[in-house]
Amino acid sequence: NLEWLELGHNRLDHIPSHALRTLQNLRQLDLDSNRIDNVPEDAFEGYGGNIKFMMLSRN
Repeated sequence: NLEWLELGHNRLDHIPSHALRTLQNLRQLDLDSNRIDNVPEDAFEGYGGNIKFMMLSRN
C-alpha cells in the first residue's frame, strides 16, 4: 500500500515506469535531482491517474 515514493538524488536517467506500474496506491512520487531529460508519453500509463503530487525539479 505504498503511497509515497522518494527516488530523488539517485542519478536516474529515466523514469522507471515498468517498475512502478504495480504501485496502484501511489499518490506522491519524488524524482527530484536526478538526470531525467525526457518523460515518455506512456510513462505513467496504468497508474498515473492516482498521483496527486510529483516532483521533477533539478533534472
